Amino acid sequence: MESIESPREFVGEVIGSYRVLSKLGSGGMGTVYRAQDTRLERPVALKLLPDASLFDKDTLLRFRNEARASSSLNHPNICTVYEAGEDHGIPFIAMELLDGQTLAQKIDSHSLPADDILRIGSEVCDALQCAHEKGIIHRDLKPSNIFIITRGDAKLLDFGVSKRLKVEAAATHASAVATTLTMHGQVLGTAPYMSPEQLQGKPVDGRSDIFSLGAVFYEMATGLQAHRGESTATILAEILRGEPRPIRQLNPEIPAELQRVIRKCLEKDPADRYQSAKELAIDLRRLQRDLRNPIEPDRASLAAVLRSRTAIVTGAVALSLIALALAVWLTPPSVSAPLDSHQITFSAVPKQGPLFTDGSRLYFQARNQPSEMSIGGGMIAPLTALRGMYLMDLSRDGSRVIGWKADPNDNVGRGSMWIAPVLGGMPSRFTDHLAQAAGFSPDGQSIVFADMGSLYSGGADGSGVKKVWSTKEFIQDLAVSPADKQFSLSLSRDEQHRSRLWRLSADGTNARVLPLGWPDKTKESAGQWTPDGRHFIFLSDREGPTNVYELVSPPWYAFWRKPAPVRLTGSQIDIQAFAPAHEANTLFVLGRMDQGLMQVFDPHTRKFVPYLDGLAARDFVISPDGQSMIYAEYPSGHLWRSKLDGTDAVELTSSYAAMEQWSPDGKSVVYSDWHRIYLLSADGGAPQPLVPGGDNQVSPTWTPDGKSIAFNLYPLPNVAPSAIQLVDLASRNISEMPDTLGFYFPSWSPDGKYMVAVALNPARMMLYSAETKTWRELKRFDVLWGYFTWARDSKALYMALVDDQRGMYRLTVPEGKWERMGGMERIDARDLDSFVSMTADGEPAIMSHTGIAQIYTLHWKH
Repeated sequence: MESIESPREFVGEVIGSYRVLSKLGSGGMGTVYRAQDTRLERPVALKLLPDASLFDKDTLLRFRNEARASSSLNHPNICTVYEAGEDHGIPFIAMELLDGQTLAQKIDSHSLPADDILRIGSEVCDALQCAHEKGIIHRDLKPSNIFIITRGDAKLLDFGVSKRLKVEAAATHASAVATTLTMHGQVLGTAPYMSPEQLQGKPVDGRSDIFSLGAVFYEMATGLQAHRGESTATILAEILRGEPRPIRQLNPEIPAELQRVIRKCLEKDPADRYQSAKELAIDLRRLQRDLRNPIEPDRASLAAVLRSRTAIVTGAVALSLIALALAVWLTPPSVSAPLDSHQITFSAVPKQGPLFTDGSRLYFQARNQPSEMSIGGGMIAPLTALRGMYLMDLSRDGSRVIGWKADPNDNVGRGSMWIAPVLGGMPSRFTDHLAQAAGFSPDGQSIVFADMGSLYSGGADGSGVKKVWSTKEFIQDLAVSPADKQFSLSLSRDEQHRSRLWRLSADGTNARVLPLGWPDKTKESAGQWTPDGRHFIFLSDREGPTNVYELVSPPWYAFWRKPAPVRLTGSQIDIQAFAPAHEANTLFVLGRMDQGLMQVFDPHTRKFVPYLDGLAARDFVISPDGQSMIYAEYPSGHLWRSKLDGTDAVELTSSYAAMEQWSPDGKSVVYSDWHRIYLLSADGGAPQPLVPGGDNQVSPTWTPDGKSIAFNLYPLPNVAPSAIQLVDLASRNISEMPDTLGFYFPSWSPDGKYMVAVALNPARMMLYSAETKTWRELKRFDVLWGYFTWARDSKALYMALVDDQRGMYRLTVPEGKWERMGGMERIDARDLDSFVSMTADGEPAIMSHTGIAQIYTLHWKH
């Protein structure tokens, strides 16, 4: 055994599956090395305990506590933990290898610009909010535990002294002991950044982290620690004695509002601080926006100019200011938000957007059918002209509608467009183009529509169709300005399908992003003008729930300001759609609390009934041994594992998961987030990307031997079709399954005898026999097919159709018999999340949206 005085160096050794290459640094909770993952051939940061710590029970348990806490968090601003384990008694944590510097190195006794403080602070707040929602308090926030990677993003490190607010009843003895290490009565952390309650050994919660973050903010703003002393006692005495020296005395460049935010973080009483990291983040981002769009000129500069003038000029300026003040006083105020609202519907009828009005009636989707209702509320009636379609637009005079019908051979949400008179009559197809968005011109004589990333216009009779503009991005929606001179578009801008608003001239020129000054993480959509052109309004999730915003131009006297977005709705519910009334001061909005409950098919009544008292899950999958299930919680999409009755639930991921599947041995789970495929232990931990790089990886399914996973790349119309992919779990080599070009959504049967997959043109279900190694057609579809799952005995597939021919269906294997089991009249199911699950009793289940949307009116006060 090596002596404690001669610490062991691990360079050149292999710990677990990691070859140690070089030492990066040491700290109180271990030494970090650069290492190479010998399995995945990727660089990692490997954290090891020094030898002396192996004999310290408390240090060893804190190290394991860090591994548990860090691996349970999955957030872009938290350093990712790949694996935690022990090798021959040496505990290790394998983490994401970061390139950059710590915040302490970046500060280096110098203050940082306000923009950097706000950007870094907002990202750390997002990370803290993720940890706090998981019940984890960091308790050691300091500049050396915040890493700034090369491209500027912040990453939160080191959860070694973190505390879980709650301990699961089924926690192991080791977990319980680790939790006692962080109970109140002990002072753990770094004194200059600790909250008063933490320094006094009192119970702490998320507000303690906010105090610590305030101390970090102070140091970023001044280059000095907020609280200094030779001991913990003197630091505590300084905190309790009063506030640190005002920031603007040390750094006058710091905005007064940022000083106020930092002072609120550093309040001695937790009740006086920000009550959550999310609340703090909102103020930081609001201040970011205000700094980009200053609301007033520099007063000191104005004073200097005034002092340089003669008395006559001064008098003239004074008179001008009086006149200006009078003009300002007489100028009507800008939008004061949120606007007053009034609910006009109260029925339990499922309602969906989009929303339109002709001045006397409202038009929207109800029970998945285009419908209409008086603008004052009342009875909802189906719009017979578009039976079996979706409502896409209403002409300004209210005489015609554009309907949209899904194409069964399309996979990106495109369909055919149909024009119909509102008062009845047969719809006629508008061109042979497929589209995902369309709208009338203000005079109703022409139609603009989007096909993928191309924008077209043509006469309402289908004549003269021509391309106006094109982009590599996907056009989600569009609107035409009242004067028919501009288009508003929302375009998907990344693999997370976040959208940004664009404007361009009607002739396709002058395309530009609408400048809002918001972070890239936000989504904006549905931009449109009121009929009089006075207001431009849109939807965004900028503040959590989707709200309606107006882009407000500054008053004439604030000529130096840029237009800024103002929230019009109250941020309590998600807004699904809105429609400006023909009167200039009214706005109709459709809002809903998003909820979903699992329903199971009752073979006796042939109806769907609540499953597990209405489990709030999008779908679930039962383990191979029939003892457990994994399910995707709704609406978050986070993955959970529980017993079959829903008890002993454990959260496996803190990010979106779909298409989850158990491994044949029940030890692992694979899932997709619609972009990449991830492998995850059934006991939890950090999800591992299965295939490096790429996008649109979906529908993972285990091969019967459990050694490989089949999946496909989601087919896009502008991308050459691919075959079903196979990834070998041992080597991570990828190959193509023969004779599967253009096949997708593969799924192996539970008994391993068959695989099914969908093919297009025509849309059909294909069946593969493991015995004969051949494919054949099992079922052809003339409507948009739905999600499906295997029966537990592998003798049938169950599929839910949510558009035409709505209902739950059974397709036998290998015979191909297609039968309708029952309707889904009371199920509010939708294309994007209508996954089918299978109970232990062999009955199909599907989630129903139970959050009923209602329509409200909002009124501008001018």
